[in-house]
Amino acid sequence: MRSKLAWFTELEAELRAAYEAADRKYHNWLHITSLLADFHRLKDHWRHPEAVETAILWHDFVYVALSPSNEADSAEQMLERLKELAEPSVLADAHALIIATASHTVPNDMTAELALDCALFLDMDMAILGADRAAFDQFDSAIREEFAIVPDEVYRPRRAEVLAGFLARDDLYLTETFERGHDKQARANLQHAISRLS
Repeated sequence: MRSKLAWFTELEAELRAAYEAADRKYHNWLHITSLLADFHRLKDHWRHPEAVETAILWHDFVYVALSPSNEADSAEQMLERLKELAEPSVLADAHALIIATASHTVPNDMTAELALDCALFLDMDMAILGADRAAFDQFDSAIREEFAIVPDEVYRPRRAEVLAGFLARDDLYLTETFERGHDKQARANLQHAISRLS
């Protein structure tokens, strides 16, 4: 699904090049196009659609295994590339949405409308956890490939800890739309993956 943002054609090649790097096994262009498909499917829900679409396109622009600053770096790259191409208010909102993907929680300082957009955007980004088992297993394997430099004895307990953190949340999904359609399967998938890692 192609974006209709005014600047997209000018920067599409740069975006695709980043997402199609050889080490991208899940956080790649297919992930972006899947989110864009959900974005358009849910078009009647957005309060700040331009900011959400911008965040989708840039939220994983920088993705380096083991880096603690991928989200912040992606957000800063977006600001730099778009400072002459998009409205400051759109960039500020998109920046906040991208930063929220680091914790997958809605920041307390967001406006009420942006917070609603943020919750839905984060749920879209987490939808893969509630996919059918085959799709989830493919995702889980792709993440392992992205962290190929990490030996199993380090990766397995750390990955299990991350997944257990998600499983322990009272609200794995933040919106009724995704909670109703994904929560049960997501919890089964997470438990399955944790058991496999143990």
